[in-house]
Amino acid sequence: PGRVPADVMDGTWRPPVTDGSGQDRKVLKAAFDILKGAGYALQDGVMLDPEGKPFGFEILTASQNEERLAAIYQRTLAKIGIAVTIRNLDGDQIQSRKQRFDFDVLIGSSGFENSLSPGIEQLGRWGSAAANAEGSFNLAGVADPAIDAALEAMLDARSREDYVAAVRVLDRLLISGNYMVPMQHNTQQWLAYWSYLEHPQKTPISGYRLPTWWRKPK
Repeated sequence: PGRVPADVMDGTWRPPVTDGSGQDRKVLKAAFDILKGAGYALQDGVMLDPEGKPFGFEILTASQNEERLAAIYQRTLAKIGIAVTIRNLDGDQIQSRKQRFDFDVLIGSSGFENSLSPGIEQLGRWGSAAANAEGSFNLAGVADPAIDAALEAMLDARSREDYVAAVRVLDRLLISGNYMVPMQHNTQQWLAYWSYLEHPQKTPISGYRLPTWWRKPK
């Protein structure tokens, strides 16, 4: 009880949407108000935590594209006094940091894609046992008894109804935990293909699947 906000519980929650300028005052004010309510304060353009220390964090990036996204986030947060630094690492360095949980923030890519039937792999992503297991995929260090219970219910389900209910509980808990900051999402896929190829009229929810395409009869 009380673990999930009302709008997440009733399905009306949506991620915040900005005007795309990086200077949306409405969203920045909402963020500032949340920080202020938690004891943070803005002094001489610097956000101070409840102990009076400057608030900031480091973002690790592994490519120019990730660095570009991090820089956009950096500029936006600077407007409310949050000091963000960016460090670009090569593949081996960033993998080592991931395995040791030695980072503040990472720019994620396709590492959190899921099948339409989540299974035992979710233990390694969100389960408490994986929170401190070196090399696990629980990069956010999630250790929540409620999430553990949802995972157990999902894996123990013996009917579709129980399975769907457990997955939805897990989904609501993950949304409520704010473990990720959604940055961008494209709802479309674009591709070029030869005119002699044909594809199904309906596209799966997870995107096109080349093995389902065929060559048109001559």
